[in-house]
Amino acid sequence: MTEYSYKYYDPLEQMMPVRHQYISQIIKRNENLDLNKYLKEKSILDLGCGTGSFLSNYEKIANNCTGVDTLDFFSKKQSPRLKFIRANIESFLKTNKKKYDFIFLFEVIEHLDLNTKINLFKNIKKFLNKNGYLFFSTLND
Repeated sequence: MTEYSYKYYDPLEQMMPVRHQYISQIIKRNENLDLNKYLKEKSILDLGCGTGSFLSNYEKIANNCTGVDTLDFFSKKQSPRLKFIRANIESFLKTNKKKYDFIFLFEVIEHLDLNTKINLFKNIKKFLNKNGYLFFSTLND
């Protein structure tokens, strides 16, 4: 995909409230805290962030939000707490030295070749802080 496609991104953005609710339930169950309170001073990495809309929902709550995507369809402006990087996942992870409290992989796995998937899941723990959370979903095979 070389240009923005409403047919692709609009359904994904309609899923944002469901994702947020699910994440909130997990944090409430595991940490006994409201998500907004828990995210204070936390860092989030969104791999395959698309437009960045989902990640930007956490900009004012979390301390550091980083979105990575191969395409530059970012719909939000960067800020001190919200950063977007145009890169493929494999090259980003090779150069990244940071760890995160949350990693999101929403509707991105199906776009990766088999070797990248294997490498990603072998190494993803290196990028999570202790007691960090990995959330991922896919609509496709």
